[in-house]
Amino acid sequence: MKQFESDTYAEERMSNPYFPFAGKPDWEMAAFLLQSDLSMADIDEFLKLELKLPLSFHSLRELRGRAEMLPSLPQWKYQIVPTEFPDNEDSLDILPGSNRVPPVAS
Repeated sequence: MKQFESDTYAEERMSNPYFPFAGKPDWEMAAFLLQSDLSMADIDEFLKLELKLPLSFHSLRELRGRAEMLPSLPQWKYQIVPTEFPDNEDSLDILPGSNRVPPVAS
């Protein structure tokens, strides 16, 4: 949580959780375009259409600039816990009862 609060734009995110986008519809369009299979040229061409969409970005350059302002993803931490069991795909075979067939309902 400290990392989120120490973000340069934390204050703006308090009033607008979709910052640096204007709101949810703006963020949804950005997410769709950035995750689509469209080429960069196609996205730029789409954004230059005169559709009068209320977007806070009007070119791929502006969209990418806003996307780069998003906070980074949290870093996962892990630790290997040693066990007394072997680490292989057949581990279930050594457990008692693992080779039993479940009863069939009639």
